[in-house]
Amino acid sequence: GLDVLDEKGTPLGKSQIIGRAEVPISEAITSYDQVEGEIQRPLQVNFDSLELLGYNWEEKPVQAGDTIAFTLFWRALAPMEKDYGVILELFDAGGNYIPVSSLVGPLEMPEEIRPTILIRDSQGREEIVGWRRLGTETYPTSRWQPDEVIRGQYDYTIPAWPRQPQPGKARLRARVADEQGNFVGPTVVLMTMEVEETERIFEPPSPQYTLPEGSLGGLVSLVGYDLTADSVQPSDSFRLILYWQALAPTDKSYTVFTHLLDSENQMRAQKDSLPVGGARPTTGWVPGEFIIDEYELVVEADATPGECLLEVGMYDASTGQRLPALDAEGKVLDNRLVLPTKIQVVAP
Repeated sequence: GLDVLDEKGTPLGKSQIIGRAEVPISEAITSYDQVEGEIQRPLQVNFDSLELLGYNWEEKPVQAGDTIAFTLFWRALAPMEKDYGVILELFDAGGNYIPVSSLVGPLEMPEEIRPTILIRDSQGREEIVGWRRLGTETYPTSRWQPDEVIRGQYDYTIPAWPRQPQPGKARLRARVADEQGNFVGPTVVLMTMEVEETERIFEPPSPQYTLPEGSLGGLVSLVGYDLTADSVQPSDSFRLILYWQALAPTDKSYTVFTHLLDSENQMRAQKDSLPVGGARPTTGWVPGEFIIDEYELVVEADATPGECLLEVGMYDASTGQRLPALDAEGKVLDNRLVLPTKIQVVAP
């Protein structure tokens, strides 16, 4: 198929995300009789006018930066005047609270006296760090009817910065609060998960080719790369090994793109993936560490002979937005990095 191009005519791939659609709340509303057999892990915990019936979650080991997805089942016990949300908090095997960002206050504060932390969003509104609305913007808890059961989809990314959890059994807790940070009901341990240690590299690598100082969005730097071939035939494959260095933490999981472009700017090989095949999402990178990230690209069978270039970069898969390529002074150069090594496609 034809490539999707950005405003500069740069190929973005064979498809492009153009937006997100919210699942209608009517599909989430049900009754207890309909979901009783669906709930894999029953809880039945009351939060005044709310009841947490239970949750569904596929248990598996996790590392810092991994995102877990789960379903919570809520039932309205009585009409509610306030709009409530759930706050998720992780405590590691050593009993340490693992904050979701550096904004949540002193790390050593005991959990019993740690205050509710409020931050201001871009519109000046105060929000609780980690507060997730129950229901939706258009169907918050103040509109729920007694005995309605709301099935909510949630995710939680295991923090990697400023503190990552110790290896071992970690507990994910849930608390319910209104928009002003007033808590209701008990604190519930939702799940216990096995956190595995993340192997990290802080010793600078020795890539085959090194690159000038710069970054993608000030978050990561591509310090160099290896190539297994600089001359290929149509249908051949070759490996590209990227050496990244994390410069700053990020709460977004970026996708890496690697493209082989011919003289007509047509894509002749492509491999887009989360770093290290999904094993090392950018949400788990810590400043200063190096990540070795390998890609195998297969040249299209109908690629015409000639000189091709390699472009790499990162983008947010939820929006398609690429991270800008910056020079050492922070000046925007492009939305991609063009590697200096050219690839020759030769006739069979």
